[in-house]
Amino acid sequence: MEMIGKMSRQGNNQIARCHSIIVIIFCQNTLIFNEILHFLSFFTHNEHMETQNLIGGAWLAANYSIEPVMPLQALSRIGRRRATQVLEGITTETYVESMRPSATLRGHLTFHLKHEVSHLELLSQLFRKIDPRELTDWVADEPSGQYAKRAGFLYEFLTGKTLEINAAIT
Repeated sequence: MEMIGKMSRQGNNQIARCHSIIVIIFCQNTLIFNEILHFLSFFTHNEHMETQNLIGGAWLAANYSIEPVMPLQALSRIGRRRATQVLEGITTETYVESMRPSATLRGHLTFHLKHEVSHLELLSQLFRKIDPRELTDWVADEPSGQYAKRAGFLYEFLTGKTLEINAAIT
């Protein structure tokens, strides 16, 4: 009987140690889960305020109601100070107010092409939603502008349509 009591106490000790390990793992996963929830709530709560602070590809997606299958590799936004945060493979880039582009297709597309990894699915869906004259006017206004020319090239490449540009492109 004493042997059974010893085995039972040893078994209980092993269960207690195993339980402690499980609790530690659970707590670590809970911390990670809470960080993910905080990150997601950052983009879903106060949606109006957050949409105002989105820039680049995230602004384009929000303002043109584009929901790409593949997530953006970087979410850019305006904040109080410059910061980079990586969570679950998604980078959040925070820029200062002076980096805010004009609230136009031209401004945010330039920012996307200049500061972010170009998201071809986003651009493909965007180009199908916009009036091509916006790009034509942009290239005509900036015939030597590298981002205007890149946007025009990507439009033609991704849509298979040709932009009617009357300006001499240099």
